[in-house]
Amino acid sequence: MRTSSAIGEDGSRSNALDVIALRAFEKWLARGRPSDSSLLDWLEAESELRQVETLARQVWELEQRFVAQRAANRQTLRRLEAEHDIARTLSIASTLEEAAPHILRSVCESLDYAVGVLWILDRQAAVLRCEETFKSPDVECSDFTAVTRELTLVRGEGLPGRVWASQTPISNPDVA
Repeated sequence: MRTSSAIGEDGSRSNALDVIALRAFEKWLARGRPSDSSLLDWLEAESELRQVETLARQVWELEQRFVAQRAANRQTLRRLEAEHDIARTLSIASTLEEAAPHILRSVCESLDYAVGVLWILDRQAAVLRCEETFKSPDVECSDFTAVTRELTLVRGEGLPGRVWASQTPISNPDVA
């Protein structure tokens, strides 16, 4: 039987009539004799096909929700692991310089960021200065890191300066 061809991958009913006709014919053959109820066989076959389509759609929707929930759970777990790692680092480190590389690595890895920069406010000069950088092992950005470490930004300048000026986080996952 070709029931699977009734529902295309895109949810269309491209061969639905063929399937209904085949199923109605199977019902007719199962009785072993022609019947006055060929229309009834057709309607029953169509009803069965609609039930199968409805069930297939429901299974697909449940699968999509399950996949989304698994992704959300993995993200939550990674963030909790980062939070634990950062808390442990802060409890051990005696200075920001000692803690910064570990904290930046934890944040970047938990958010899947290939590169991260920790900016510190120099209150006397009223500028932001690069305190620490992080890069994934598979990323080559030595020129970026060298330039960033020498950079100072005033309020409103560049992405870090805009964050400083607005006092709110700005998400920009693909700066390149």
